Amino acid sequence: MIKICKILKQIYNADDYYIFSGWCGEKITLIYSGDNPPQPLKTVDYKLIGEFEKHEHYGKQFIISEYEKVGKINIHKQTETQRVQKQTISDWLEEYNKHD
Repeated sequence: MIKICKILKQIYNADDYYIFSGWCGEKITLIYSGDNPPQPLKTVDYKLIGEFEKHEHYGKQFIISEYEKVGKINIHKQTETQRVQKQTISDWLEEYNKHD
């Protein structure tokens, strides 16, 4: 099974066993065993190959057998100039609408 997910944070690590919290359209627990685990990165989506298993205590988990980075999203931070421009336009529209 293939899932496109964002790895949000690492929850647990012991030796080469990793547990992550992820988002694949819903919150999901991800399990990875081995060297070079995927890294939780805010701007990167991963293609995860694996299968769901039901853990008797923790419930449904996605066991990752392979992964690769598939995309990086750009996070746009608003500059002070852009913020002032938006506020000026909002103020102008508010004043304009008062006269209708």
